[in-house]
Amino acid sequence: MPSADRCFIFYFVLVFVVCLAKDAHIVARWADKLGNELWELANEVGRPEELLEKYKNMNARVEDKSGEELINIISENVGRMLRRKMDAIICIRIAAEEAAENWDPSLLDGNFSYVSGKCSPVIGHDSANKKKHCDIHKKTVFRDMELISDSHFYDIPVNTTYSSVHIPTNVYDLTQDVAEDIARTEPLDNIFRQNYESDPALSWQYFGTVTGVLRQYPAMQWRTNPEPADQYDCRVRSWFIEAATCSKDMVILMDVSGSMTGFGKTIAKTTVNSILDTLSNNDFVTLLKYSNETTEFVPCFKNMLIQATPENLDTFKKSMDKIDTDNVANLTEAFTKAFSLLKTYREERGCNADSPCNQLIMLVTDGIPGGKLGNNLKEVNPALAAWLWWVMKHGQQKSRLEKYLKGKQLGVRINEDAIYIQQLHKNENIEEDSSTLNTTIWQEYSLLTSVSTPVFDRKSNQTMIANLLGVAGTDVPIDEIEKFMIPHMLGVNGYAFIVTNNGFILIHPDLRPVFQRILKPAYNSVDMAEVELMDHDMGPREFDEGIIMLRNNVVNQMNGSATLYTKYHYDDMKRVGRVKRKYDYAGIMDTPFTVVVSLPEHDHTGNYRVHAIEEIHRSHAKGKNVTDYFAGSNWRVHPHWLYCKYHYEGEHKFNSSESQLLHFLERTRLPGWKWIDMKQRSKPPEHSATSSNHSSNPKPYKAENKNSYFCDRNLLLSLVYDAKVTEWFAQQIPPNPSTKESGPLARLMNQMTRKQFKQRFGVVLAFMATHNGLTRWQDFLRVDENMSLPENHFSKLYPHAIDEVWYKRAVEQYYINEDSFVFSVPLKDKGANNSTLVTASRAVFIENAKGKAPAMVVGFQFQHTALQALFQNITLNCDGNCHKHCGDEVWACYLIDNNGYIIAAEDETDAGKFFGDVRGPIMSSLVKDGVFEKIRIFDYQAVCFKSSQTNNAGNILLTPWKHLQTALSWMIGHAAWAWARTGILDYENAEAYSYVSDDESAVHNDDEESEEKPPITDKDDRLNFDQNILINRTRPEVCDQEIYLYLRNASFDSYDMDMDCEHRWYMVQSVAYSNMLLVVVNTNCGDTTSPILSVKPEEVIYENNTLVCQKALTGLKRKRPQSCIRSNPRESDIKDQCGLATNAKMNLFLLMLLLICVVAEKNTFLLG
Repeated sequence: MPSADRCFIFYFVLVFVVCLAKDAHIVARWADKLGNELWELANEVGRPEELLEKYKNMNARVEDKSGEELINIISENVGRMLRRKMDAIICIRIAAEEAAENWDPSLLDGNFSYVSGKCSPVIGHDSANKKKHCDIHKKTVFRDMELISDSHFYDIPVNTTYSSVHIPTNVYDLTQDVAEDIARTEPLDNIFRQNYESDPALSWQYFGTVTGVLRQYPAMQWRTNPEPADQYDCRVRSWFIEAATCSKDMVILMDVSGSMTGFGKTIAKTTVNSILDTLSNNDFVTLLKYSNETTEFVPCFKNMLIQATPENLDTFKKSMDKIDTDNVANLTEAFTKAFSLLKTYREERGCNADSPCNQLIMLVTDGIPGGKLGNNLKEVNPALAAWLWWVMKHGQQKSRLEKYLKGKQLGVRINEDAIYIQQLHKNENIEEDSSTLNTTIWQEYSLLTSVSTPVFDRKSNQTMIANLLGVAGTDVPIDEIEKFMIPHMLGVNGYAFIVTNNGFILIHPDLRPVFQRILKPAYNSVDMAEVELMDHDMGPREFDEGIIMLRNNVVNQMNGSATLYTKYHYDDMKRVGRVKRKYDYAGIMDTPFTVVVSLPEHDHTGNYRVHAIEEIHRSHAKGKNVTDYFAGSNWRVHPHWLYCKYHYEGEHKFNSSESQLLHFLERTRLPGWKWIDMKQRSKPPEHSATSSNHSSNPKPYKAENKNSYFCDRNLLLSLVYDAKVTEWFAQQIPPNPSTKESGPLARLMNQMTRKQFKQRFGVVLAFMATHNGLTRWQDFLRVDENMSLPENHFSKLYPHAIDEVWYKRAVEQYYINEDSFVFSVPLKDKGANNSTLVTASRAVFIENAKGKAPAMVVGFQFQHTALQALFQNITLNCDGNCHKHCGDEVWACYLIDNNGYIIAAEDETDAGKFFGDVRGPIMSSLVKDGVFEKIRIFDYQAVCFKSSQTNNAGNILLTPWKHLQTALSWMIGHAAWAWARTGILDYENAEAYSYVSDDESAVHNDDEESEEKPPITDKDDRLNFDQNILINRTRPEVCDQEIYLYLRNASFDSYDMDMDCEHRWYMVQSVAYSNMLLVVVNTNCGDTTSPILSVKPEEVIYENNTLVCQKALTGLKRKRPQSCIRSNPRESDIKDQCGLATNAKMNLFLLMLLLICVVAEKNTFLLG
């Protein structure tokens, strides 16, 4: 090759390399220029350095934040509050037992009447008279109600003078037993009132009897949907069952032999469903079917007792959908397997006389085959309390088996139509186990738990049986507990949560019980290990040793601490982070709960918090009114934190948390002001059931001091300090915020009017928020201060200070780059528009020799169009020094944040989208080259809408006989239902159950069912469809999901590397003083848009297994509640209670009525 040609080629290559290097240099210069301009603007508007100087000048200091100290404070606060609830229900229990002991049946005269939640007329309303289920012939039975809306009870109209009564639909209220329960529980009204006056934080109080009577305080109208029947029955609610029964191991044996074909199988399935409905999270159960051999209904539950969570019980019920009945029943093998399984669990748990296990066998069969059953059971270990449930016809066979089993001292109770709960109640000599704290349940007002205790008939009797009268209880709203968990002392990104004895979450910031207004099926059985995610690469439900050890200690209510590396998601599972956390934990005395405090540890320097207070009385002594620090209306305090509060909130109405704060600050100036830090009132007053007011209109109980209050002194004084330091921030910001001309931008701003400033930079609002919950802002657009704020105003969207996402992100960013702002836009698939705002925030830390801690976050909001203009102005202008820029078709330029979301782009509709959805291959390269980390997150609280098989109703049109069948079923079913509602059946109906599988609610409405129905839109005129059809086709089910989220590598700064279509199709540079990256893509190198890299969750499919089975195999530790006594040394003296089932006769009328209702309901469902 000639030398001239070689020179030409060398020259061409040199020019090409120089141009590429020049491209990298230009992109870096764009990133620096953009970052510097935004940094200067942010500092001039937010003024973080000025705020920091104020804090230092006013002697703010940094103190240790001890997890051990915090856990002791929280456990003491929450424990004291819960014990107050226990004291209240113990008062109810004692009063109920005394009322029963002193009850004289002759007091029930012909003038019997009561306040009915469903049927009593409400003064001023005639709604009760229009209710179909209210018998018009009993108007004199129902007293009138006068109701007033009460903010403490979620603004529901109530009457705190007396209680109201709810009777299940299938219970007749004028039956002797039911009427006696209504009359004999009326004296409880006085105790209800005294409890509420003593502890104004008490929620609903109630007492449910074994006959189905529910007396609840305060009185209210029972809320039901217009069409469905009232299905509420207190006897099958978790708060009743868990208090009335012991935790237990249960084996259900269901006969599927040939003799069960037909109606016997239907009865058996209904019986098993009813038994399963009486179990709770504290119970363990398995369901076996037997004929010639015994097998599990759910194969993956082989040789296992499964915790009776709602999803596991639902799995058992679904497993009975298809049952094949065949062969001859081998009861010997069934009993042998059941006894062997229970023995295994007894030995594993170390059950003995000192620590007994309550174990049951429930036998569901229609008969016992011939043969010497006893000889085949000789090897069975009799150390077991067996309870047998029979669906049988032959009393002789029952007597034969009962006689044998009683000979083996198995404590057999054979029941045919008795109430299950009555047979499983605690023994009469149990005094120490006075109350039960039940698992979380949801009602339409809030998440709550409940405290309940069994109530017994203490009358002496020859049979020495303490008959269960009912259960007393009260609700405890979860948000009430959260107020005692001092969130202001935990700091940003720190939190506390509560775990039950089963390892389930009671309170946690990541507990998500509702999805799109639908209550999740397993919302109350979310495990601690499912929300505390460890930073490892293990697969789904592969929990590492660290979290398992921590969880075991927490479940066992031990005291201690652990440090683990974790990952977490936030911002609606769009962002992810990594942090080392220190966990401190301690059990709450006299409860099954454990409190855990989780604090992030950065830089391995421990945990610290800013401490600074302003003594109010000193300010007053100097003639300064501290309310002056809160002048104007452009400030907010954290709405969920307790600064000061009246015990009797109903007596003091405030429009907002801010007006309440100002009220108490004014009170501090009044003579006699005292700092009262008692969050609880004194114990409930001594009750007297005999002195209770029995009149139909008792006088309200008057409290001694309706003005009693309490304050968190440290929090309130710290808030006043923050207000004093930031008082200047609330004043009008002039067009030139700074008098110091620190840079070109500052000099430019000094020369601009306010209007020009807004037009040039698009700044809408400046804000600041402190660690004590104070938020201030200054609008740049509003001129009239009296103009009302729009619903999407910053102050209405973000009043929660340290709990806001922009606050948390700013603090996390500080540990990566102290001198930087976090920029974000709303994450939307539709992208940005003219109303989209960019939020910029920066953390201000106080530092001393001990360490450093965040004092506040400052920031501002500006229009996205202004950022877009600035971005394009910089990247589209090369001043003649480049051959390409972002305006060329070849280059596509993006501003993305540290989680991979687009902040700005040439196409503004890309803003708010994930970069991988727009440029999937480029995002994959950024991960491969170490710019981003790809982090796998599992969501164990996910809900999947799965399609289910539905019958094709088109065959109904094929034959007229279908129409006749439908008509007959409808007429017979409605006739039977009308007959049942008249109440003319015998009194045994008072003890019938209305078993429901809907989610538990201790209070007290049936509207909750409507929340489980998916919303139906007007689209495609689908409102004409039956909602049941839609639910059947897309039923929400529990599922696990996985999602890959992205986090900028903290070690990445910038790449001074050029684009190369063979190796790299992009250039990337850090934007100075921010969390952003400038990415330039060469679109000529190939397809840079597909395949996309999505951040949408996908369901985890377990190989050859279902989710329920996978959970069962995990085998997480549970701590059973303190066992109650399962037997009595004098049980052998009981002569009148055992074996009476042999005398029971089948009620053929009720059997036929049940058959008619089942057939009618089945046909209505299939055709409807």
